[in-house]
Amino acid sequence: MSGFLRDKYLRLCPYGQKQLTKLIKKQKKELLVFSVLAIALLIAWNNSFENTDGIYMAESILLALYLLCMEVPGYHLNQKENRIYYELLVFFSRVKHRYAACHHIGNAILTAADGMEYEVQRLAEEVVEILYDRDRREKVRAYVENDKKNRFMKLFLIQAYEVSEQGNRCFSENMEYLRLELMEEIYRRKKRGFEFSGYIFVAVTPFFMMPLLKQWGKQFTPELEYFYAGLGVLLETVVFCITIFIYIMIVKAKELTFFAKGVKERLFKTEPFYYIGQVSNVIRYLDRAKGKFSYFIRRLLLQAGENVSYGRFCFRLLLSTFCFFTVFIITGVEIHKKEKEAILYGTIEMNVLLPVADEEKREIIEAHILEVTRRCINLNIVREEQIGMLLRERVRLHNDFVEQTVIGEIKNRTLQYQNTGLSFAEIVISFFLSVGISFFHVLQLLHQSSQIRSEAVFEIRQFQSIILMECKLQGMTILSLLEDMEVFSRYYRNCLKTCINSYGSGSETALLRLKEEGMALHESFEELADAFLSVDEVGIEQAFSEIESNRKLLERMEQLETDFMMENKKDTIELLSKIPSLLAVGGYFILPVFMYSLNGVYEVFELLEEMQI
Repeated sequence: MSGFLRDKYLRLCPYGQKQLTKLIKKQKKELLVFSVLAIALLIAWNNSFENTDGIYMAESILLALYLLCMEVPGYHLNQKENRIYYELLVFFSRVKHRYAACHHIGNAILTAADGMEYEVQRLAEEVVEILYDRDRREKVRAYVENDKKNRFMKLFLIQAYEVSEQGNRCFSENMEYLRLELMEEIYRRKKRGFEFSGYIFVAVTPFFMMPLLKQWGKQFTPELEYFYAGLGVLLETVVFCITIFIYIMIVKAKELTFFAKGVKERLFKTEPFYYIGQVSNVIRYLDRAKGKFSYFIRRLLLQAGENVSYGRFCFRLLLSTFCFFTVFIITGVEIHKKEKEAILYGTIEMNVLLPVADEEKREIIEAHILEVTRRCINLNIVREEQIGMLLRERVRLHNDFVEQTVIGEIKNRTLQYQNTGLSFAEIVISFFLSVGISFFHVLQLLHQSSQIRSEAVFEIRQFQSIILMECKLQGMTILSLLEDMEVFSRYYRNCLKTCINSYGSGSETALLRLKEEGMALHESFEELADAFLSVDEVGIEQAFSEIESNRKLLERMEQLETDFMMENKKDTIELLSKIPSLLAVGGYFILPVFMYSLNGVYEVFELLEEMQI
């Protein structure tokens, strides 16, 4: 809990340790008070109904505590973040005006933050410390790559760094664009907060209303007492689990703006295998493979920002498939081994078959039957005559019915032992399960690439701002622009670095490769790449003459894509939030009442038919 709150607060602001500890302690005290109050209210609510089972009581308390642990800190974090965003709007405006007056970005930032909220002052001080650092270029790079930093302060730091290096070129205009983007984010956050709060209420409320539904159902149909004491308990648990799952889905959908992270966690480390000669040959062979699947995976690796080659990725899939297949096979063998042991050592209960026999005689008979069963299994004897002969060697069961029953049981156990083992169907299922689990890496890449695509648009807009600042500087070259873009890039860093390293051996080839790889992340990168390709023909200033209109178009396109994504998520979440209501009201109340009422109608019809007869 403390780690969760600490990470969330650090994303908002670089708090001092004392201030951060104070905030977390305050959150814990408030959460403790609300938890005690919620438990008391739930106990009073559930005790107001008759025959409330303890399982439901425990589930409702657990659900309430889980909701409190998520919602109370989330509410305070959301309120604090909104307040910081509103303060940043004023701060960015002040910085723009202060810089126009003093032409010194560091002084402008400090004077603009004077008298503002503690969080904004801390953010401003951190930016100024980076700008005054000797190795500030690397400091800016580290700040941009840090997931725990405020995204809008990252953009502001890049603008401030460019101003400190290049002077006042388009700074005021870029700050207005940044303020406009921040205002859109504030509007989206407010709208998203109201909508998803309603979805959470719709999804969670039905579970707490189940005692009321249970009471109404028993009032309508008293026979439902047996249903609620049996299957109803299982249905309550199902609704409890589904409610938690849907709540998690709603919270995930609510966080539409988040920082994409690389897939750092592996199922196991595969690097030691690469030093084996045969493995290297396999990887080289896979790297040369061409086809729809290889093109799809290579594109996903590029979009997800992974440096691993296609051959190594496929080798990792093969290796993980083999490992999971081995685990499944070993598990299946162990399960069947235990089944065989149960057959070999499981005795036939003679208490029912020989109720009048004394305990000592029953134990002797059970031991002999177990010995005969093992001999039949070892010798593969399944004929009843042979089993009977072995059974009568030392003990005779004077009751023919009991003897035939025991012979039949021994025969069934022998056949069961022979048929117990890994079947071909189990091997095939294990293989396909192993392949499916191994391809979870592909799903990770798909999810990661979709996240990066949504974040890559912001980088392209930042590239446009940097180019607007630098394209009119005297002596500016394509290579200098690419190097500055690489410093402030995160998702395009690999392709920009590749282009810079290969630029000397052929500029056009390097830029064409940059265009291809950049478009894989987002198609709007094509306009920037085409502008770079046309610099040699028309000049750098003319090549980027349309970048201002392209920036406005990209801004509008990104806004429409965000709105469309939000609408899709809202439709999905709205549908999911109604599932607990359908289960609780429909499956727990309406359907049982209807079924028992229908049975009563059938009984009435049967009585009427009997009376007519």
